[in-house]
Amino acid sequence: MSELKSAIVDTCARVFAEMARAGDDWNACYDLAAQAGLDRLLIDEESGGIGGDWSDAIAVIEESGRYALHFPIAEFLVSSAYRSLIDDPAGLITFAEQCAGRIDPLGRFSGALSGVAWGEAAEVAIGRLDGETIALRIADGERVGRAVNPAREPRTRLNYSERTAVRLEARDPIEILALCRAAQMAGALAASLELSVTYANTRVQFGRPIGKFQSVQQSLAVFAEEVTATKAAVDGAALALDNGNAALEIAAAKLRANRASRIGAAIAHQVHGAIGFTAEHPLQLLTKRLHSWRSEFGNEGFWAAHLGKAFAALGADQIWPTITQRADRNWDAERGEQ
Repeated sequence: MSELKSAIVDTCARVFAEMARAGDDWNACYDLAAQAGLDRLLIDEESGGIGGDWSDAIAVIEESGRYALHFPIAEFLVSSAYRSLIDDPAGLITFAEQCAGRIDPLGRFSGALSGVAWGEAAEVAIGRLDGETIALRIADGERVGRAVNPAREPRTRLNYSERTAVRLEARDPIEILALCRAAQMAGALAASLELSVTYANTRVQFGRPIGKFQSVQQSLAVFAEEVTATKAAVDGAALALDNGNAALEIAAAKLRANRASRIGAAIAHQVHGAIGFTAEHPLQLLTKRLHSWRSEFGNEGFWAAHLGKAFAALGADQIWPTITQRADRNWDAERGEQ
């Protein structure tokens, strides 16, 4: 990890701890995130930003996953990469998981955005329609009901009828947010593992800590493997994003994180027993988010099919060379950074 990235992550860890103490206080969390400069991380220094890259941003988002924050850190941070493309971009910019409809010759959108994260608190929603990235004012849409995911994070559906859409020359937000969710899951998995190891070493049963039993040790070892594999996949995808096309790496990272979340959450609750499900215990805050984020911006089936089609298109002779060449490119970039 570079010195800049390490310093950013250390600073943000302190900020996230304060945000966790603020709980559901939206204004306090927003102020803390803004004061830390998270909305300027991806803006270059010449424009008044911090000048971080995607690897820095994903490392921060991964760290945020450890704290079960009731605040859209990923959206808040990533929006800085899109803000300069939108006129008068006041307030929070968020992202829609799905966008369905059409844009007429006058640039007016009719259709619906669904899975809009924290839509009630945002000013602009960005989505992907027929290969184009578009931005819409949330105030121009009609909110359809009020929904939350299992972690109580708001997810809004918006209907539009002939409202102005701004076409953006920008990275695919679905891929970016898929990687963000994978990073958040990596952080939440690491925190869940730490809680599980601590509990296993302190919970005494039959005269000794349950962590001394071989079956528990084996389960925790599997859990640790899943955490390590997820972090490696996320870090690799972030490096690939900095180096250009990261479609394959992002697909692999989200698929790996989805799988690890299913396995890891199950092991964590097996180790903790009933106490892990209680409202007072921090584990359930993490595992509810793991289950929520697994299904957002592509579930296991979606990304498995995506990877399968990509590799089938390459042909059998090119699959392994493609994987190794891309890995070598990212590794060379990482060594150059150090």
